[in-house]
Amino acid sequence: MLYAATNGTVVTIVVFVILAVVVVGFLGIYFTRDKNQIPRSLPPESVPGEPSTQETAGGAREGAVPQPEAVVALRSEQELRDKYKELRERPDLVRVQAIWAAVYENINIADYFREETEFLSRNPKVQFERIVIGQDHHIKYLQELTTDHQNLRIFTSPTNLQFELYLCEYAQPERHMVGVLVVNSALSRLPEFGVLLDGSIDQGLTQFGYTLRNWFESIPKTAVAGTKRTENVWTRNAREYDEFVNRDSKLPFLRDFIRQEETLLEDLITKAAQDVTLLEFGSGTGRTLIDFATRGDLDKVKLLLGLDHSQGMLEVARPKRDQIARGARDRLFFFDLDGAHANRAFWNGQVRLHPSMNDEAHAKRADFKSANYERGDRFICCLLNTLGVLDATTREAMLRNMFTAAGDDDSVIISVFDRDAFKVYARELYPHIRTLVGKDEINEESYDDRLAEFRAGYYYSHWFGQDEIESLVEQSGGRIVLQWPIKTGDATIGLFLLAKRDDV
Repeated sequence: MLYAATNGTVVTIVVFVILAVVVVGFLGIYFTRDKNQIPRSLPPESVPGEPSTQETAGGAREGAVPQPEAVVALRSEQELRDKYKELRERPDLVRVQAIWAAVYENINIADYFREETEFLSRNPKVQFERIVIGQDHHIKYLQELTTDHQNLRIFTSPTNLQFELYLCEYAQPERHMVGVLVVNSALSRLPEFGVLLDGSIDQGLTQFGYTLRNWFESIPKTAVAGTKRTENVWTRNAREYDEFVNRDSKLPFLRDFIRQEETLLEDLITKAAQDVTLLEFGSGTGRTLIDFATRGDLDKVKLLLGLDHSQGMLEVARPKRDQIARGARDRLFFFDLDGAHANRAFWNGQVRLHPSMNDEAHAKRADFKSANYERGDRFICCLLNTLGVLDATTREAMLRNMFTAAGDDDSVIISVFDRDAFKVYARELYPHIRTLVGKDEINEESYDDRLAEFRAGYYYSHWFGQDEIESLVEQSGGRIVLQWPIKTGDATIGLFLLAKRDDV
């Protein structure tokens, strides 16, 4: 049995009772309510997942009582650790989010991390995030892991959590989550009781998994130094990016792509029936938004919002914004927000700003009003293959949040590099921007023609086939309404798509 509350403290008993009440309460709510009645006007953070009325792999339907084998108690330290390992080895794993908050008595730390290193080496595309609470003696092993694995992120947190989490997301047979939630002793921090919530058996538990994910992502945390993903290529090379990637680029591929992209976007704006707000996911150094804010012939554009999570990009974009004329400057904002989590601030044509989004001073000076965002036509954009530089899980989350941000009449606009152009034009593009990619990192092994992917140093980019981007849009809750090719000479090098929410 997992360690009982031998200290007999009221605190431990209370923590356990609270956990039990929370789990039972959430399960009762999510398996008895009609999720199709969730109104779109609610902020998505209050909804622990996307509604679904489909049968699950185990045959359960919404509204059904959860199947017994889907909710299982784990009663020993070994059983708990074995379950973590088993969840990692299930096929089609795409993401792990874990909190290590317990003290394990019967564990060899070196062996544990050796096993995890082998797992990560076999599964380099799995996104793995871990928050470690009060385990300073693990830092050496964590730094070794983060040095070797591109998709691993390790965090520490000052929060004194009494709970441990191991949450796994899988792509097939349909997207689902499986989580283990553990309560620890409030005094000894030994694990006392664990509950397995298996969304592969009962899809309703995947909805509960989204609640656990929101909790994980809300915890204050700091990345462990050395993590490869903290070596953000966009932050480190933002000025080089701004120099190379613009409408006057010497490389025809970039120059033609950016100019045609801008022409197609301004044509849509000109045809809009009302005033226009531009919301750009991955706004970078502000190339598109600053250009459109200063264009005298685009007076329909009344508000421009850029979202980016790279400090380097924001540090280039904001000073450029502050140098333009006041009228244009006061309608343009650059917020520090990860598009994969933008549903916390943008949903169904509405906006709620947070101080953490870090353009607060300018928003006060310019007298930003959410009502200005919430009226007129909104164009929600992700341009210049920004989707392609994200890993698959983050890409799906960001595109899903673009459709979540959209109201009934809003347009979602996407431009991506074309898969069929990769073999020729990737070999022109990346050497041209090699100071951005990494001066000494590019070689023939950097190009994967079969997957249409480029990898060098910390840089990654994927190019999209027509069927692939269509499927991605559909899976994210949208439908493509119109599309145009982007060309250089006679060759198609990209796709420009106009989409709408699929439920309107």
